[in-house]
Amino acid sequence: AVISHPSTWIRVEGTCYELGHTWCDSCLQSNLELFSYVYCEAFKIYLPLYLISDILRQRHPKHVLTSTIPYALRSSLFLAINASGFIGFLCIVSKICGNRFYKYSTVYIPSFFASVLAILSERKSRRGLLTGYVGAIAVETIYRMLKYRGMIQAVPYGEVAIFSVATAILFYKFKSNASQNDAIGSILKILFSPSIPGLSKLFGGQRLDGNGILIKQVLTFVARTMMISMWSFAIGYSIQSLLNTLQLGHRIIQDPKRIKQALTKPYNRRFGAFLACLTGFFKVLNTVLFLLSVPRDIRVLIAGLFAGVSMIFIRSTSLSLYAAAKALEILYFKGVSKGYLRSYYYGDVIVYSLCTAVLFHAAVFE
Repeated sequence: AVISHPSTWIRVEGTCYELGHTWCDSCLQSNLELFSYVYCEAFKIYLPLYLISDILRQRHPKHVLTSTIPYALRSSLFLAINASGFIGFLCIVSKICGNRFYKYSTVYIPSFFASVLAILSERKSRRGLLTGYVGAIAVETIYRMLKYRGMIQAVPYGEVAIFSVATAILFYKFKSNASQNDAIGSILKILFSPSIPGLSKLFGGQRLDGNGILIKQVLTFVARTMMISMWSFAIGYSIQSLLNTLQLGHRIIQDPKRIKQALTKPYNRRFGAFLACLTGFFKVLNTVLFLLSVPRDIRVLIAGLFAGVSMIFIRSTSLSLYAAAKALEILYFKGVSKGYLRSYYYGDVIVYSLCTAVLFHAAVFE
């Protein structure tokens, strides 16, 4: 209660047991208990997520044993180190400071060093993804802190504008075939290139004249666009319903009627409509601009910009900022490849640690 009001204190004297691991007076034992608990809980989260990703990407079952389970175990280790490391460094810093807790030594410094150790234990290929995700949440947190203090004002539909600009950059990168192997490229590939059996055979099987060929192409385009939009709606609705169901946890067993509530939430439909409009608008606008002989790069940017207006269905600041973080990452590496910017090997480690420390600090003091 004292440290939650930093303006009223300079320092707090006490032990890490009194302010940190209050369930156990042993620093080592409390860290081990927290590590084992978080590791088990994290594995319950990561394994289903990785399995869903394998199913969407149509991975071979052998991949689950050779890669998915080891990756889930390693990612669980990452979260466990981040959680237990925070308590561990809290103990170390408090002893260095003579059992005194200052504003930044209480949370920010311990969480920073714990985050450094945690992100180094994760795969290099996932560090950028984690950094972008945590960075977006940290920016949103700082924005809310400044807004609460009256230092900035909210911009109407600002998240829609941010997402539209970010979508233009992400779609441009996707269409350049240079991001097919990263997370965003894989997601867009699932949305825009689904395997729809028999769609290519629609309106076929007969010889047509010039007008007939044009009509066939138009009908095929309309059918394919509608199918892709329906596919995107189904993915969005299913993902959001699954997340709502997982959030219920053991409460499903206690009250099975909650499943129906989780599956029929209005946000599920809005999220599905968001993805459906995102893919549908882009394909229609991209095709129209193609018929108008607009250069590929320009039409992809324009189509992506207007397709991003679909964010109006969900108005998610977190998703908009995450897309903006990925767009900035693309622009940064583009600048590095052109020689305009420098690349730092451990840059993602530092950014992740600073952003995570902000979140820990805000969780305690805000």
